[in-house]
Amino acid sequence: MKKALVILLSISIALNLILLYIWFGKDNPKLSIKENVQVYSFLSKRIFTEDQNEYIINLNPLRQALRAYVQNSGKKIQLYFEYLPSGSSIGINHQEDFVAASLFKVPVAMAVMKQISEGKLNENRILTVEENI
Repeated sequence: MKKALVILLSISIALNLILLYIWFGKDNPKLSIKENVQVYSFLSKRIFTEDQNEYIINLNPLRQALRAYVQNSGKKIQLYFEYLPSGSSIGINHQEDFVAASLFKVPVAMAVMKQISEGKLNENRILTVEENI
Protein backbone atom coordinates (compact mmCIF):
# COMPACT_ATOMS: atom_id res chain seq x y z
CA MET A 1 0.00 0.00 0.00
CA LYS A 2 2.83 2.40 0.91
CA LYS A 3 4.61 1.66 -2.38
CA ALA A 4 1.45 2.47 -4.34
CA LEU A 5 1.08 5.80 -2.52
CA VAL A 6 4.72 6.70 -3.14
CA ILE A 7 4.38 5.84 -6.85
CA LEU A 8 1.13 7.82 -7.11
CA LEU A 9 2.73 10.80 -5.35
CA SER A 10 5.78 10.64 -7.65
CA ILE A 11 3.60 10.55 -10.77
CA SER A 12 1.52 13.47 -9.46
CA ILE A 13 4.62 15.58 -8.77
CA ALA A 14 6.08 14.78 -12.19
CA LEU A 15 2.84 15.72 -13.97
CA ASN A 16 2.59 18.96 -12.01
CA LEU A 17 6.16 19.88 -12.95
CA ILE A 18 5.44 19.18 -16.61
CA LEU A 19 2.28 21.31 -16.49
CA LEU A 20 4.16 24.14 -14.78
CA TYR A 21 6.85 24.02 -17.46
CA ILE A 22 4.22 24.13 -20.22
CA TRP A 23 2.27 26.95 -18.53
CA PHE A 24 5.28 29.13 -17.69
CA GLY A 25 7.50 28.05 -20.56
CA LYS A 26 8.68 30.15 -23.51
CA ASP A 27 5.49 29.37 -25.45
CA ASN A 28 3.37 31.28 -22.92
CA PRO A 29 4.73 34.85 -22.74
CA LYS A 30 3.65 36.98 -19.81
CA LEU A 31 1.44 39.93 -20.60
CA SER A 32 2.57 43.43 -19.75
CA ILE A 33 0.65 45.43 -17.16
CA LYS A 34 -0.98 47.44 -19.95
CA GLU A 35 -2.05 44.26 -21.79
CA ASN A 36 -3.40 42.70 -18.57
CA VAL A 37 -5.40 45.84 -17.82
CA GLN A 38 -6.91 45.71 -21.32
CA VAL A 39 -7.75 42.01 -21.10
CA TYR A 40 -9.03 42.20 -17.50
CA SER A 41 -10.56 45.67 -17.58
CA PHE A 42 -12.72 45.19 -14.49
CA LEU A 43 -9.77 44.39 -12.23
CA SER A 44 -7.62 47.01 -10.54
CA LYS A 45 -4.29 47.82 -12.22
CA ARG A 46 -2.76 47.40 -8.80
CA ILE A 47 -2.98 43.59 -8.83
CA PHE A 48 -0.83 43.28 -11.94
CA THR A 49 2.19 45.06 -10.50
CA GLU A 50 5.01 43.45 -8.57
CA ASP A 51 4.75 46.09 -5.86
CA GLN A 52 1.02 46.34 -5.27
CA ASN A 53 1.45 49.39 -3.08
CA GLU A 54 2.58 51.33 -6.16
CA TYR A 55 -1.05 52.27 -6.81
CA ILE A 56 -2.44 53.99 -3.75
CA ILE A 57 -6.14 54.74 -3.57
CA ASN A 58 -6.58 57.95 -1.60
CA LEU A 59 -10.01 57.87 -0.01
CA ASN A 60 -9.30 60.74 2.39
CA PRO A 61 -11.19 63.46 0.43
CA LEU A 62 -14.25 61.19 0.19
CA ARG A 63 -13.92 60.19 3.86
CA GLN A 64 -13.76 63.83 4.97
CA ALA A 65 -16.74 64.82 2.79
CA LEU A 66 -18.85 61.93 4.12
CA ARG A 67 -17.94 62.69 7.74
CA ALA A 68 -18.87 66.35 7.24
CA TYR A 69 -22.17 65.35 5.63
CA VAL A 70 -23.05 62.96 8.48
CA GLN A 71 -22.05 65.50 11.13
CA ASN A 72 -24.04 68.34 9.50
CA SER A 73 -27.12 66.19 8.86
CA GLY A 74 -28.13 66.08 12.50
CA LYS A 75 -29.31 62.50 11.96
CA LYS A 76 -27.98 59.22 13.25
CA ILE A 77 -26.33 57.80 10.15
CA GLN A 78 -24.22 54.70 9.84
CA LEU A 79 -22.09 54.13 6.74
CA TYR A 80 -19.53 51.61 5.54
CA PHE A 81 -17.87 51.66 2.13
CA GLU A 82 -15.14 49.33 0.88
CA TYR A 83 -13.29 49.64 -2.41
CA LEU A 84 -13.07 45.94 -3.27
CA PRO A 85 -10.03 45.92 -5.58
CA SER A 86 -7.76 47.34 -2.88
CA GLY A 87 -9.63 46.70 0.36
CA SER A 88 -9.50 50.42 1.25
CA SER A 89 -12.53 51.37 3.30
CA ILE A 90 -14.46 54.17 4.95
CA GLY A 91 -16.50 53.57 8.08
CA ILE A 92 -18.62 56.18 9.83
CA ASN A 93 -20.37 55.04 13.02
CA HIS A 94 -20.11 51.54 11.55
CA GLN A 95 -19.26 49.84 14.84
CA GLU A 96 -22.18 51.27 16.80
CA ASP A 97 -25.33 49.26 17.44
CA PHE A 98 -27.90 50.48 14.98
CA VAL A 99 -31.26 49.27 13.70
CA ALA A 100 -30.67 48.94 9.98
CA ALA A 101 -34.05 50.19 8.77
CA SER A 102 -32.74 50.46 5.22
CA LEU A 103 -32.41 46.67 5.13
CA PHE A 104 -36.06 46.23 6.10
CA LYS A 105 -37.07 46.68 2.47
CA VAL A 106 -35.26 43.49 1.37
CA PRO A 107 -37.58 40.92 3.01
CA VAL A 108 -40.59 43.12 2.20
CA ALA A 109 -39.58 43.23 -1.48
CA MET A 110 -39.02 39.46 -1.45
CA ALA A 111 -42.48 38.85 0.02
CA VAL A 112 -44.10 41.18 -2.52
CA MET A 113 -42.30 39.50 -5.43
CA LYS A 114 -43.45 36.11 -4.15
CA GLN A 115 -47.06 37.36 -4.01
CA ILE A 116 -46.71 38.70 -7.58
CA SER A 117 -45.23 35.42 -8.87
CA GLU A 118 -48.10 33.49 -7.23
CA GLY A 119 -50.61 35.81 -8.92
CA LYS A 120 -51.92 37.18 -5.61
CA LEU A 121 -50.76 40.73 -6.37
CA ASN A 122 -50.66 42.81 -9.53
CA GLU A 123 -47.18 44.21 -10.23
CA ASN A 124 -48.67 47.62 -11.10
CA ARG A 125 -50.42 47.98 -7.73
CA ILE A 126 -48.96 50.61 -5.41
CA LEU A 127 -48.34 49.26 -1.90
CA THR A 128 -47.82 51.21 1.31
CA VAL A 129 -45.86 49.76 4.21
CA GLU A 130 -47.42 50.81 7.53
CA GLU A 131 -46.35 50.25 11.11
CA ASN A 132 -48.68 47.78 12.81
CA ILE A 133 -48.42 47.68 16.59
